[in-house]
Amino acid sequence: MTDHFLFSAPLLEACSNALAAYASQQAGVDAVVLSSADGQQLSRATFDTDLANRMSAVTSSLFALGEVTSREAQLGVCNHVIVESTNGRMLVFSIPLLPDWLVLSIVAKKDALLGALLWSGGNLAEELRERFEQALVASRGH
Repeated sequence: MTDHFLFSAPLLEACSNALAAYASQQAGVDAVVLSSADGQQLSRATFDTDLANRMSAVTSSLFALGEVTSREAQLGVCNHVIVESTNGRMLVFSIPLLPDWLVLSIVAKKDALLGALLWSGGNLAEELRERFEQALVASRGH
């Protein structure tokens, strides 16, 4: 994304607060990271900075792969990708902002309820999308 308003300090601080609130309220969540489509970390809620950096780099590619796979299978637009692993799960949500998108990644323990993560993660992605859309509208008004 080239629009600088999207990465303003107040907006990213509001996103950080939303991620921190989500991580503290959702059982079993270890990390929540907001990234640009090109893998740049924008905001995080985890004490493990290295994990957040790695997630940003990898999850944008993972989501792009999900998007291409959905398109090739004629399934429409990819909304999220789920990775189930031995010790936990990762959910990667798209936050569409034309002409590009952001990526919301959630890492959770194995015992975290998948349905709850999907529902609450989708709500968080929508909340973040609305914040960025409001910033876009406000920037066009100036």
